[in-house]
Amino acid sequence: MESKKRGPYQKGIDKKREIMTVAMVYFSKNGFYATSMREIAKACDLTQAGLLHHFGSKEELLMKIIEERDAIQGNRFELGHGTWIERILAIAREDISNKTEALLFSTLAAEAEDPAHPAHSFMVTRYRDTVALFASYIAKDAGRDVPAPEDVLSSRIVVAIWDGLQLQWLIDDDFDMIPAFTEALTRVAGVKQSV
Repeated sequence: MESKKRGPYQKGIDKKREIMTVAMVYFSKNGFYATSMREIAKACDLTQAGLLHHFGSKEELLMKIIEERDAIQGNRFELGHGTWIERILAIAREDISNKTEALLFSTLAAEAEDPAHPAHSFMVTRYRDTVALFASYIAKDAGRDVPAPEDVLSSRIVVAIWDGLQLQWLIDDDFDMIPAFTEALTRVAGVKQSV
């Protein structure tokens, strides 16, 4: 009888998921530098050696979290339907259901300004890719196969507005960013079309 190859144990997979969830909370609230592997291990009922068995370093843990979250978000960008405004608003509405994740990316964007930060290159690439993707949406809606300079400029403005409104939403629980974002996108679209 042929023996079946066994994949990773479910318990190990579940523990990795727990570690990533806990670490995301710590990184989002404290930032990368102020978070220790010791406190993540303790929150996950592990020794530091036990945590390092799953993730060899704090850098590896952070990158695994943001790469996984970014892949999920990237898929949402690609699979959207409708105009560029409708697609972006749909993602923004979904994002407000996960405040911890939004806070993580806002915290990392600020921290990763430092070229020595482990997420620096990732965040630079993420912003460039997002601008390029949104510019392609804007160009497509305008009937262009290749984004024009004004499409790229509009895309950069959209990303900046999104970041700014998201920060206000993270700080002020009473602020609903969707109406303001909708108005801002409509204005960007109106200005872009008149260029």
